Amino acid sequence: MTLTMYLKILVRSKRDADAVRSVVRIFRVRDIKVESLGGLRGDKLAEKILNEVKPFTIVILGKEDSEIAKLVERELPPFSDVIISRTKRVRNSTPSQILSLISKGRASIRLYTSWKGTYLLSRTKSAKTISFKRDPQGDTFFIYNKGIETLSEVLGYEISGVVLAFKLSRGIHELLLGPELIARLYIGQNLEDIKVKELFGKKVEKGPDLEDVISGNRSIIKILEERAEKILKEYSEEPDTVIVPWSGGKDSTAALLIAIRVFGKDRVKPVYVDTGVDFDENRYYIEKISSLMKIEYHVYNAEIDKELMKGKPLPTPKHRWCTYRKILALRKAFSELSKGKTLVVVGDRDAESDTRAMRPVLRSDETGLPLIAPLKLWGGAHVETYILSKGLPLNPLYKMGFYRIGCYICFSLRSWELRNIIRNNLIDEILKRRPEHKDFLKRFLISKGFSTHLK
Repeated sequence: MTLTMYLKILVRSKRDADAVRSVVRIFRVRDIKVESLGGLRGDKLAEKILNEVKPFTIVILGKEDSEIAKLVERELPPFSDVIISRTKRVRNSTPSQILSLISKGRASIRLYTSWKGTYLLSRTKSAKTISFKRDPQGDTFFIYNKGIETLSEVLGYEISGVVLAFKLSRGIHELLLGPELIARLYIGQNLEDIKVKELFGKKVEKGPDLEDVISGNRSIIKILEERAEKILKEYSEEPDTVIVPWSGGKDSTAALLIAIRVFGKDRVKPVYVDTGVDFDENRYYIEKISSLMKIEYHVYNAEIDKELMKGKPLPTPKHRWCTYRKILALRKAFSELSKGKTLVVVGDRDAESDTRAMRPVLRSDETGLPLIAPLKLWGGAHVETYILSKGLPLNPLYKMGFYRIGCYICFSLRSWELRNIIRNNLIDEILKRRPEHKDFLKRFLISKGFSTHLK
């Protein structure tokens, strides 16, 4: 079956288009449509670009057309961009260079930010463009509430409001407070691996309120929502059952909301896989949202804690046995909950990992069930704003400053999340409820540099 192409790429000439299509085919870049602008030049090229570009369109031009790019850039609609190659013409670039241009274009969709009294999470006419890097590994998220208290400690002065964080490659984070870039941080994997790399300009103290961010982005978020809904509606096999794996994180929650909007509550079955080592806030959040939305969810157990108590080593990036147990639990859920034609809606986004970025919007799991990812090009801040715009809260861990959530023995937890774990006494809370987890939790904490914080 064919879905709406998630991203359109426009290039000046047919030969440029042939070169880009070749790269798309060689590297198996999915869900992209490549079109030529007819070989036009000068003012006619500029006019054609402005007529053709719609949201989710990237224009890639050669260096010889850089002046045209500058001319049209300010007039482009949300979720579009124009990118210039280092070579005179796009077709003169190597395949790896063209692939890099495509990756930067995809990143631009989720990273582009402007300012008009608040953060606007896309290109917006008449608004000031915020300097940003088109980092293929980049993502955005908000730091607010208790997270601001942690950030104030790190920066060495008190701030308030909402910070927009750009999570970039190699652990670098650039922080925006209002329209000003205030700091660049390095965030590593262990407890003490957090450093202020650079402070910029004056010490801005207050950012916008969360309500201002939500109201300022409603029209922008609506564009994302409509595209996600269109993708689900175009799935040709009308499903009898729609399963949404629901962790309590922002991505799976947004995927659930969109699935319910398209397919209705009766057909949608949320599935929560309890790993046994989830933060309590995750289950609390799922119960709260279920109550607010008047929906039922299904619980399946991965029993990772039981394996750890038997002496199994902690999961590592090279030995992710925990992931396999979660997959087994999900497969059981798929088997037991599927009735008739079944579709699985997931919250996968490009920014989460290189592996997820390469996955197509529509694919099949190991059992042959179709999986669809309507949020592929969204940024983390888009997801957070979307949920809040529906009048729903975020998981309490995000208020504490977390970028990602999940298990409290996850090797992916970074110094930033670890510091927030300490500030909010989460270790003590875990051990109060689950004293039998003390031994393997202690092993994890020591591996992350917590030795001076253990009792």
